[in-house]
Amino acid sequence: MKICFVSAEYPPFTVGGAGVYAKNLSYELAKLGHEVHVISLGFDGGVKDSIEDDVLVHRVPVLNKPFLKIPFYWLRLRRFFRKLDKNLRGFDLLHGNVTSDFSLTK
Repeated sequence: MKICFVSAEYPPFTVGGAGVYAKNLSYELAKLGHEVHVISLGFDGGVKDSIEDDVLVHRVPVLNKPFLKIPFYWLRLRRFFRKLDKNLRGFDLLHGNVTSDFSLTK
């Protein structure tokens, strides 16, 4: 299956357990043979898309300002997801890590 895992937190940008959970779950799904993509935040001019442990990590560029990064992520997430979904010809499964990701539908 082609799986999209959406999480504002993903290493190296973690505050609590959500990022660790996202990393471990996506890694284990990839080990089972699934094509796993993670959409997480990244800072303008900072970390770019990468492949980590057979997981494709896509970064939504946001401003690195304490009170702006999460709202910018939410605002840009929907457009970013739709573009990625179209370019990859669709995902079989979409997993949102927190309720803020429910603006996406699959």
